[in-house]
Amino acid sequence: MRQCLLFLLVAPLMTGIGSAPIVAEQAPAVKIEPHRAIYTLELAGSEFGSGIADASGTMAFEWGESCDAWIIQQKALFDVFGPEGAPVRNEVTFSSWESKAGDQMGFSLRTLQDGELIEDLRGQASLDREKGGGEAVYTRPGPRKVTLPPGTVLSAAHTIMLIRTALSGETSLIAPVFLGQRDDEPMTVNGIISASPVEAPAGQDRWEKLLDHPAWRMHLAFYGSGDSVSPAFEVHETLYANGVVGAATVLYDTFSFSYSLDRLELLPEPEC
Repeated sequence: MRQCLLFLLVAPLMTGIGSAPIVAEQAPAVKIEPHRAIYTLELAGSEFGSGIADASGTMAFEWGESCDAWIIQQKALFDVFGPEGAPVRNEVTFSSWESKAGDQMGFSLRTLQDGELIEDLRGQASLDREKGGGEAVYTRPGPRKVTLPPGTVLSAAHTIMLIRTALSGETSLIAPVFLGQRDDEPMTVNGIISASPVEAPAGQDRWEKLLDHPAWRMHLAFYGSGDSVSPAFEVHETLYANGVVGAATVLYDTFSFSYSLDRLELLPEPEC
């Protein structure tokens, strides 16, 4: 699941055809609450020929905070079953830090299948807010540099922009986003935001403080450098104003995964 959370507007963004960009002076304040969330992963749907008959597992996600950076930790452990019933154990670990100024990011992604390493990404990204654009430098799987075009935002900053856009009453947001999770980044993310806030689920007394915030349904389409018509994948999620994702579905070409929230707890804020 895409995990993005965010902070400052680092460049003007289009918020829909015919609408004006949100500027910092007009933008509502966003207060991210550091938290840990545990989700149950299940197969939401698959088409004939996808090679996936079922899937199940868990994902743990942490959005932590230091005085000057957001710290993201994410780990998914799940089994994918083929038509003949043989499971493949998948373990995906992602970690990143991102400056609250939205101009520096370090990232690391490792994917194992049945214990075998099949993906290993690591590097740093930086943005120049005066000149526009920036650069991502990969150190794994091999040294490589990628130019980031003007207007690119980092992952956490993009989530915060989505929240700020929703609080402003806008219903769309398009931006090139660097996630640190793929080799075809930055990805153009086309976001559609529900016009009305979503009510928090009832009966979650232990989570009441963290879910006592406005929330919106986000439909996000992610386009890589080689995607012209159809997105590489889509994410439909419920995003709260404090950065918590209540539930999500990730849709690929021939199958989709659902993530339902099982546990949620507040993490300590730094003493700065």
